[in-house]
Amino acid sequence: ARRLKFGESVTPPARFRIGKSAKAFRAFVRAPAATKATALEAAAALLLARLLVKHVPMRRWRRGLVLVEALGPDAPKRRLSRRTAYVMRRIARHAPFSAICLPQAMALQWMLRRRGVASRLIFGVRRKAEGAELDFHAWLTVGGRCVIGGGEIETFAALPPVGDVEPQPGRTIRCE
Repeated sequence: ARRLKFGESVTPPARFRIGKSAKAFRAFVRAPAATKATALEAAAALLLARLLVKHVPMRRWRRGLVLVEALGPDAPKRRLSRRTAYVMRRIARHAPFSAICLPQAMALQWMLRRRGVASRLIFGVRRKAEGAELDFHAWLTVGGRCVIGGGEIETFAALPPVGDVEPQPGRTIRCE
C-alpha cells in the first residue's frame, strides 16, 4: 500500500461508499411524519399501479381512471398536488421495479382523489420517425397543468379521454 500525502483524499472501495439509496433512506428518516406517510402511501400505490399495468388487462381497470377535472383548483390544492407529485417522483426513482409514466400517473391520481383533488390522466402517442414504432406516454394534469409525466408532452398527440369525458379541443397544457 502506498502512503498518502497530506491533503490527499482516498476514495473508499465501492462496498464502503454510501450510495443513493442510503442517502434517500436518510432523507426519509429525517423527513416530517406527514411526508413519511405520503411517501409510504406513494410506494404502496405505485406498486399496486405497476402490478395492475403488468398483470391485469387494461379493459378491466381503465374506467377507474376517469375523473372529470375541475377547471382551476384553488391554490392549496394546487400546492398539495405539486408536493404529492414531488414525493411520487422521488419514490419512483428509488423503486426496485420499473416505475414508468403510467403507474406513476395512476398512483398519483389515486392519491389526489383521496385528498379531494380532481385530476385528469391523459394518454399520448407519437411516432419518432417515419415507419418507426409508436411511443406511448401518460401524464396527469390538475387544473390544466401537468403535475407528473411532463417532459416532452408537446411531442405527443393526446388520445381521446378514457370513458365518457368529452375531449376539450385547443386546450393547452403547461407542465410544472
